Amino acid sequence: MSKNNILSKKLIAFSSILCLIPCIIGFLKYDSFPQMLPNRFDFNGNVTSYADKNVLLFYLPIVMALLTIILGITIHFDPFDKKSQNKNPILVKLTIFITPIVSNIIFLAIYINSKKLFSLNTKIPIIFIGLIFLIIGNYMPKNKQNAIIGVRNMWTLKDEIIWNKTNKLAGYLSVLIGILFIIIPFINIVPSVLPNLVLFFVFALSIGINLYSFILYYKKEKH
Repeated sequence: MSKNNILSKKLIAFSSILCLIPCIIGFLKYDSFPQMLPNRFDFNGNVTSYADKNVLLFYLPIVMALLTIILGITIHFDPFDKKSQNKNPILVKLTIFITPIVSNIIFLAIYINSKKLFSLNTKIPIIFIGLIFLIIGNYMPKNKQNAIIGVRNMWTLKDEIIWNKTNKLAGYLSVLIGILFIIIPFINIVPSVLPNLVLFFVFALSIGINLYSFILYYKKEKH
C-alpha cells in the first residue's frame, strides 16, 4: 500500500490485533473461565443464552480480525476511487476500528458477567451507539463520492450532486438520532422497549435516506 494512502498496512494490522485481545486474555486465563460463557443479554442486563468459551474467547475474535482485514483491503482497493482521495480519513479510521471496538465491548460484557464483578448497565450500549452516530453524522457531509463509505446506492453513485445532498442530510439525521440515543436511556422507558426504539430509528434512517436519494434522481431525470 502507498505511504500516502489514508489506510496503511500498519493501521489495518493494529486494528486486527485489537480484535484478538480476547484471545490473549483467554489464553492467559483460560482455566479461570467457566466452560460456558454468556453471549447474549437483554436490556435488563440478564443473560439470555450461553456459548462454549472456546467460541467466544478464540473463534469469534479471530473471525472479527479476519473481517477487519477484509474490510481494510476492500477500502484500499476501492475500484471507484483507487487513490482513496475521496474518502474522509476520519470516517475510514472509524470504519476500520468499529469491529475491534465492538469485539472488545462484547468481551468486556462477557468478562464482567462471568466474574460477577458488577451488574451490567444497559444504558451504556445505547449511549455508545449514540456517540458513534454523532461522530459519523459530523463527518458524512464532508465525505466525497466513493463506493465504500457513505450512503451508497445506484442513485448516489451515478450523480455527485445527489451524493452530496443525500450524505449531507444523512449526516444531520445521524447527529439527531445520536442525540436521541444519548437522551433516551435517561428517560423513564420500559427496558424491553429500548431495542425496538433503536431498530426503529436505524431502519427509518436507512429507508428515509435511500428514498430521498431516489426522489432527487427521479426529479433530475424528469427534467
